[in-house]
Amino acid sequence: MLGGFLPDRFLPDLGQLGQHLQHVIAVVLVHKRRDLRVVLVDRRRPDDKNGLSLTLGLAKNPGNCFHEDTHTRCRNNLIQRIILKQAMKVEDLFARLDPDLMDVDQGSPHGVVAKFVRKRQNLHIETEALTEGLVLDGKRCIGARYRVADEVRKARAAREVVVSAGAFNSPQLLELSGIGQPERLRDLGIEVRHELPGVGENLRDHYVPRTRWLVGKKGVTFNDRGRGLGLVHQGLRYALFRQGMLAMTGAPIRAFVCSREGLEAPDLMLGWIPMLTDPTPRGPRISRQSGLTLYAHVMRPESRGHVHIAAADARRPPTINFNFLSSPPDAELTVRAVRIARAIMTAPAIAPFQVSEVAPGADRTTDDEILDWVKKAAETTYHPVGTCKMGSDPMAVVDAQLRVHGIAGLRVADASIMPTLTSGNTNAPSIMIGEKAADMVLSAAD
Repeated sequence: MLGGFLPDRFLPDLGQLGQHLQHVIAVVLVHKRRDLRVVLVDRRRPDDKNGLSLTLGLAKNPGNCFHEDTHTRCRNNLIQRIILKQAMKVEDLFARLDPDLMDVDQGSPHGVVAKFVRKRQNLHIETEALTEGLVLDGKRCIGARYRVADEVRKARAAREVVVSAGAFNSPQLLELSGIGQPERLRDLGIEVRHELPGVGENLRDHYVPRTRWLVGKKGVTFNDRGRGLGLVHQGLRYALFRQGMLAMTGAPIRAFVCSREGLEAPDLMLGWIPMLTDPTPRGPRISRQSGLTLYAHVMRPESRGHVHIAAADARRPPTINFNFLSSPPDAELTVRAVRIARAIMTAPAIAPFQVSEVAPGADRTTDDEILDWVKKAAETTYHPVGTCKMGSDPMAVVDAQLRVHGIAGLRVADASIMPTLTSGNTNAPSIMIGEKAADMVLSAAD
């Protein structure tokens, strides 16, 4: 599993990716700093012969409350304890509280790596630059063209160019360079250099409705404990111990749920956030009311969208169409996820917290009413993938070595090469892709 659950039997279905997946399961990256480790590990449970769990953590303290005696070491975290208590009573619910998400150093892997590699003699970093296109010599990529302020510059490659701009900008850069769907490029006045119909297609992402709940019991959520003097206290906890609200991940509690009996692996994910937020034009802010946010979504959606340039200008953002819920099973499973979230939050074990539903609202009871709310309230989780997918079929953009089909000297190494969406977060899989790409480039250079 890359960020979720992926039974072993699914690996052959992933074709070239499946063939390579087993080779990256046990990759472990250990940083030289004694108190910081970056880990990408196989976390297969001893009693589970199907599920592979791959987790990334930046852990200051490898030991934490979910490695050892959960109820003893987490006795003060009431919200986590009560949800765990209820989760364990649900037959098809597996509550997974990731140990690498506790006591976390919020620095990104990019920051950790950059600190130690930026002084290398063979590395030059150009900032405040906008890449406008790739430089092609026939069917070979020999460099990139970019702009700094009003100056256009070129960087030439002796061997290879690696594009790593993400699921939106990588296909944008290919199309700006004349690589993609011929008719689309010609309509924008771009010379077609190489036909690849899959560029920009196969866009996938997780579509998440966030149910919202008021909590009548005071002093439990961060709405009470993270305002006024409480916020000062949380700031001190973070500054001194890297703990508390400011050290918290997006959703400290996750549950992987089977939508129905007979599944080999969970297909829904729930995530609890121990605070209630209110939407504002500038984004969510902590509500003055005490509450919880619980998101619920499909882990492996079938809906596909696309991303394409709207003009022959790198400064213009591409057009993005996710086509969320365009696949009927996605809509059905999303409604089921919301109903499961409701069942947990209205269970007897939650009653002492005096919980009441804010959204979607207790008056929305039918599938159509819930789905209508989902369409109005749900949002992306920022896990876009697939727009330069790996494979050997006509819609594939790169091969098993991440080389762009038909163009020598050019690779793509980011989440856009994933042929399908991972069950959970895309951070760790993207880092893995970067590590594998580095190995491939070095092997080719030998």
